[in-house]
Amino acid sequence: NQAALVLFLVTGGEKAETLHRVLGEGEGKEPLPSRFIRPTGGKLLWLVDRGAGHLLERPHVRGQIPDETGGGQG
Repeated sequence: NQAALVLFLVTGGEKAETLHRVLGEGEGKEPLPSRFIRPTGGKLLWLVDRGAGHLLERPHVRGQIPDETGGGQG
């Protein structure tokens, strides 16, 4: 959690359900270690392809880059 940048690269539809749970949108009882990654002074970046991200509901996580106001562009 002291890193300047933490990057997760998630590809493939078989990871969609797990990614959904990691980002707090899905159900699950077992703790997932990646949920505890929260850089205190750095950035957390998720690169997710369409297959892995198809269950996500938040548009900024589904392939759009948030602009300064929190909306999406691109």
